[in-house]
Amino acid sequence: MSNDMVKVEDSQNKQVPALLLPQAPEPGANAMKHAETARAVQEVQASYIIAANKPRNQQEAYDRIMEACARPSLAERAIYAKPKGNTVVKGPSIRLL
Repeated sequence: MSNDMVKVEDSQNKQVPALLLPQAPEPGANAMKHAETARAVQEVQASYIIAANKPRNQQEAYDRIMEACARPSLAERAIYAKPKGNTVVKGPSIRLL
């Protein structure tokens, strides 16, 4: 993999961090390994560009979570209790998270 970098701008012309460009495999190197590595790099780059173009709205996410927590069906399943020694540990379950 090369250390060559290229600068990319998102749809709002904001500069995003430089991305790594895959390099051609060396003679005798495993071509399948190189292809898989290049695919993985491109997947991460695409995810980053999408995230940069559509940042999360934290208030909107918080509102959706609070609205979901108000549903009785979720509230009934969102707590776990596990005995540990002489006490019971309680907390939010993965259904809430």
